[in-house]
Amino acid sequence: MLLELAAVLGLSTLCAALASPGAPSPEGPIVDLGYVKLLGHRSEGVDFFGGIRYVQPPLGNLRFRAPVMLDEKTRAQTVTDARNWGDICIQQPASLDLGSEDCLTLNVWTPPHAKEGDKLRVALYIHGGGNYYAVRVASRPTVHIVRADFYQSAQGFPMNTWVTGSGGSIVAVNIQYRLGLLGFLAAKDVMENGSVNNGLLDQRAAIAWVKRHISKFGGDPNQITLAGESAGGADLIWQMIAYGGQQKPDFQGIIAQSIGTDPTPTEAQYESCYANVTAATNCTLSTGADTLACLRAAPLSAIVDAVNTKPSTCKFLPVIDGDLIQDLPSTMLREGRFSKVNFVGGHCTDDGSIFVGDPATFTNTTDGFVSAIKKRYTMLSNATVQRMIDLYPESEFGSQWERAEQAFGDTVFTCQDWYIADKLYKAGQKHAYNYRFNTPDPVQLAQFPWKKVMHTSDLFFLFQGTNSGPYPGVASHFAPFNGTEQALATETIGYWTSFARAFDPSTFRARGAPAWPDMTHGRLVIQEGRSFIEQRTAKYIERCNFWNEVGDEIRV
Repeated sequence: MLLELAAVLGLSTLCAALASPGAPSPEGPIVDLGYVKLLGHRSEGVDFFGGIRYVQPPLGNLRFRAPVMLDEKTRAQTVTDARNWGDICIQQPASLDLGSEDCLTLNVWTPPHAKEGDKLRVALYIHGGGNYYAVRVASRPTVHIVRADFYQSAQGFPMNTWVTGSGGSIVAVNIQYRLGLLGFLAAKDVMENGSVNNGLLDQRAAIAWVKRHISKFGGDPNQITLAGESAGGADLIWQMIAYGGQQKPDFQGIIAQSIGTDPTPTEAQYESCYANVTAATNCTLSTGADTLACLRAAPLSAIVDAVNTKPSTCKFLPVIDGDLIQDLPSTMLREGRFSKVNFVGGHCTDDGSIFVGDPATFTNTTDGFVSAIKKRYTMLSNATVQRMIDLYPESEFGSQWERAEQAFGDTVFTCQDWYIADKLYKAGQKHAYNYRFNTPDPVQLAQFPWKKVMHTSDLFFLFQGTNSGPYPGVASHFAPFNGTEQALATETIGYWTSFARAFDPSTFRARGAPAWPDMTHGRLVIQEGRSFIEQRTAKYIERCNFWNEVGDEIRV
């Protein structure tokens, strides 16, 4: 492993990567935020500052509460080593050996010598992973990662190539936030004696920290673009509808990739899951206050046990709380209750494939088609099921599996991006763009050809050959690019960073890449070879409108 790292980084860089965190070397960039001075790591034309706390650790009495700001009024007397990542957050399945509650950190990549006053645009990435479950990623040594075999975390999505791909014209950030039970435990008791949707609140706190401090890294605090995929993309939409769109957000743009909103738990569902947690931790007490006090005092091992013994029907996810989240996204979008930010939204061609499973074991009947959709969306009425059958006629598909794959993708992944862009454009936001990503992750494709251009394919090209694994148990690593893969990675990163720089993906696009028009002129198909513009069909729009109309039944 060390020889491999030395070959990639060079011996001097490797030594810096392995330097003792207890005694920071003066070599390396230093950023002074006033309350803390950060020592970073310079490699391959990018400065990296990692493991930066953005709020107080959510431990003890702060467990199951909204994030609390750090004391930023003090003056730092010493330099803090920020040359590596912070601990990742506790996942699901959970383990005491991997992850920590003290995980609320972020990472910053800047061009070398970036300084206050440069006002570089900011791109901030929020990782996916269902907001709760474990997805393996491997570490990438070229961006100062030494350990391997990480679960879903900021470490799986290094952003140094976004900085270099922009010609040093952006500052890049990615963040960690509380996941699963620790981030999204919900119940009346929690609402009255703490807070719910803490994972989303963590994200907002991280964005607010960036707004306060990114100028010291050379960034522009008033030009922040968020990006995220799957649950990360869904979280961008939760942030977009936060507080009914009545509070001015700390971000100005969104790049939402394969928006993966899980069905929002009902009150009955999240109360049942809460009861399971209190029973598993022996915290079923007479009052809500006593129960929450018990949960906060419980050892982490008890929390881990509660995560690992929960019923399969329990998912700890964002819920409607009447404040931060006032209603389902479909309702909020339909009623115009969202922030009118600059927007890019898109999906992978076959986003639905992994969710309906291997076609070799699929029941090739209409009942099998319906069952595949109802497995996730359990509240569909008979009338909605019949309408779905009519909108996806068997005659249009080669198999019931293909029928299910298409319908499943349309429920949210492949439709909500158009719906949001359309709503924004009609509300006066002309910087609204759509895309379809049409080249598969080659690593996953080689192992599972039936997945085609599967969910997470775009991540392979945006993050240096990462294979984040679209669901638990899928091993992953960073794979080297061949020539055509590198060309597509350059093109895709060029579009993303151009949007961050100008709220227009065409302005600073890679040389030779086609111009990307706004959503009223079609959507860009991004692929190896030659990307092109396509028009949406009337059938696609009809299906997308249908799924939004039944948002109360699919709970998105």
